Amino acid sequence: MKADGYCTCGPSGARWTISIRVPQEMDCEYVWTAHEPAAQKAGLQQEIIDIVKFRRPLTKLGQKEAVIAQLGRDAIGKHNVGSDTFARAVKLFGNQGVVNIVSLIRATARSHFSSE
Repeated sequence: MKADGYCTCGPSGARWTISIRVPQEMDCEYVWTAHEPAAQKAGLQQEIIDIVKFRRPLTKLGQKEAVIAQLGRDAIGKHNVGSDTFARAVKLFGNQGVVNIVSLIRATARSHFSSE
């Protein structure tokens, strides 16, 4: 992960996928409202935003985006990442990549908790 918080382990939209996934799972409407336009401006596809926003199935996402979104859903929503999701993430991003993604999920969640 770069010093500015951008995830370098996955697709260019990884940071924004996480940045909108976490507040949606935590039901932080005010954070979501701030992050959605920023994600759009950063170039995150509207289809990805809508899938996250409306908690739609992840089947229309690319493999990497789907795994990142599922990691967020599992870690924040279920408080448990399934072994299948974890194995797919390691296959796509490698061990260090998964650590980077989960660290960004944690940092994003922590920032939302501290802002409430």
